Amino acid sequence: MKKILSLMLAALLLLSFAGCSSGGDENDPNLGVYTAKTAEYSGFTVDVDQFFEQGFSIELKSGGKCKLTADGETASGKWTLEGTKFHVNGGGIDCDGTLENGVIRLDYDGVVFNMINEDYVAPTAEAILR
Repeated sequence: MKKILSLMLAALLLLSFAGCSSGGDENDPNLGVYTAKTAEYSGFTVDVDQFFEQGFSIELKSGGKCKLTADGETASGKWTLEGTKFHVNGGGIDCDGTLENGVIRLDYDGVVFNMINEDYVAPTAEAILR
């Protein structure tokens, strides 16, 4: 019985660490540059250059820091992740979305930007259990 309780406690600890992040450590697979590809609005999907001629990207850095770039203008910001719930604040934006498997779906004033991290590598089970 004691062994089962210990295993259950260990599993709960692993799940709590995996499900709640304040913005990533250096080994966080979510770190990197996410580039907006499309935008969705009122049931329509268009290329992101309809909103930003020079593009839109967010670079997620360790410690909850990020760099936002829109139409060549760059600003610093902060990001958080709880489970798949993503939040970013900086450069004049404060919005929510989701982050999962190298894809951010960011809702900014009713426009959902679909952003992809081309370099994303999913963590292996071995890496998660370490």
